[in-house]
Order: sequence, then structure tokens, then C-alpha cells
Amino acid sequence: MFEAAQAAWLAGHADRADERLAEARELSLDPALNVEIDRLRGHAALRSGNARAAYDVLLEAADGAQAAETLTQATGHAGTE
Repeated sequence: MFEAAQAAWLAGHADRADERLAEARELSLDPALNVEIDRLRGHAALRSGNARAAYDVLLEAADGAQAAETLTQATGHAGTE
């Protein structure tokens, strides 16, 4: 679904991309993918002139990136202890 959203975004179909990103976010259980989805959602919101929504979504992506990195580090170190 994320790939479809990226393709729609690149083709200039912002509304379609937003719909696909919302669907992808609902279905995704992968923290790293959620960060990518939120980053694209934030950039799309900014490009469409909705700075407040862009800020909120990009802030969520930054929090998600930190969480994903922490999880990756924790699981990487869990196998070595």
C-alpha cells in the first residue's frame, strides 16, 4: 500500500496518495515503515499548504523514528547478552 501511495504522490495525485497513506498506516505493524509513511504524509501536508498538519505528522514521525531506533538497538543487543 505504501508503494502505491508513493507512486500516486510521484504522479501528482496528492489526494490518492493521502488515501493510500492513511490505509497503509492503519495496516502497518512495522515501526520503521510507519515512520516512512508519516514522513511522506507530513511532506504531502506541507506541500498542500497545511503547515499545522504537516508539523503534527512530522513530529509523530520523529517520535516514531526514535522508537524504531531504540527497538532495533534493543533487539540487536538482546541476542548478544
